[in-house]
Amino acid sequence: MSFIKCATPASLLDHHRIPSLTAAICVSPLCLGGMNSGEAWKTTLSECTKETAFAMLDHFYAQDGNFIDTTVNGEIGESEEWIKEGGVPDKMVVPTKFTAIQITEREKEGGNRCKSHCGGNSTKNIFTSIERSLKTLRTNYVATGNSRPRYRRRIHSI
Repeated sequence: MSFIKCATPASLLDHHRIPSLTAAICVSPLCLGGMNSGEAWKTTLSECTKETAFAMLDHFYAQDGNFIDTTVNGEIGESEEWIKEGGVPDKMVVPTKFTAIQITEREKEGGNRCKSHCGGNSTKNIFTSIERSLKTLRTNYVATGNSRPRYRRRIHSI
């Protein structure tokens, strides 16, 4: 018998859980994908207008969802910008990914793409990607950082 009676969850997203044994955060069971929130890649990916993105964020948050996945390059940075404009990063767990070659400000303006040390899991790319995400989200921390390995092999086979 417990001393504190827990409130009935408002929705299925309200059943927050610890994502890993070493995590000090709790997340909703569903992670909202934020990479496609933007209009920069509408010719390649489907278009997601700012109004649609904000409506999805508002509904997800209203249902007690708190986990939004994004990437430093998502829609050439629009994804993270819109998540910040939606006003939710401080109340959400927003992991960001960094392995892909970064799309720099110079490239956004039509310049050449950065090829050296601007991709992969190099120390420089990790620091610059996290720094860019912090600047874009206008926060001083990132809840988690992700890197998707290109090859899933046992260490002994490499």
